Amino acid sequence: MQRIKSISEYRKSLHDIVIEESMKAFAKHGIRAVKMDDVAQRLSISKRTIYEMFGNKEQLLVEVLKTYKAAKEEELNEKAANCQNVIELLFYAYYQKINTFKKTNPLFYSDLVKYPSVIELLEKDREKAHQSYHDFLKRGIAEGIFRKDVNIDLITRLLDSVTSAMMDDELYRKYAIEDVFRSIAFVSIRGICTHKGLELFDKTAI
Repeated sequence: MQRIKSISEYRKSLHDIVIEESMKAFAKHGIRAVKMDDVAQRLSISKRTIYEMFGNKEQLLVEVLKTYKAAKEEELNEKAANCQNVIELLFYAYYQKINTFKKTNPLFYSDLVKYPSVIELLEKDREKAHQSYHDFLKRGIAEGIFRKDVNIDLITRLLDSVTSAMMDDELYRKYAIEDVFRSIAFVSIRGICTHKGLELFDKTAI
């Protein structure tokens, strides 16, 4: 019984290690450039072992994305619970996104749309992001940082559209990623701030 438990723990540990190493490889080289053989060699294990755990490269990629997004979501939720206001949260997310993009090969994002399972996952995440934007705006209004006459549903949809356009048009390839996210934050968010919100925004942006 103990031996079965040990094998199970080893498999779980190896599963996590494969995801972690694959995440690093995909981010550095892009998805299509990384083969299952490459991951196996990096970890000194057989390719068969990886296939037994994940089935194929696309499923491995899905697990990588799920793991990464869950970690970032937990990190952001913890920050949201402890920050003083939505402006502080906004700039935390702003710098988090910039750092992620800077560390990631643009090919990674271009390659994502080539996998049907990934597209399905991203669509589900888009629905969650929609709710997150909605909650963010409601909190900002309650804190007196965003205007009360803001149409929350409309602004949420606009933010969603801007984010989608950034990815679909690969704006991260054409412009500095700081400029892309700054334009989204400064134009879309600053424009709905109250006087109190503007003061906080400009103070934090310095």
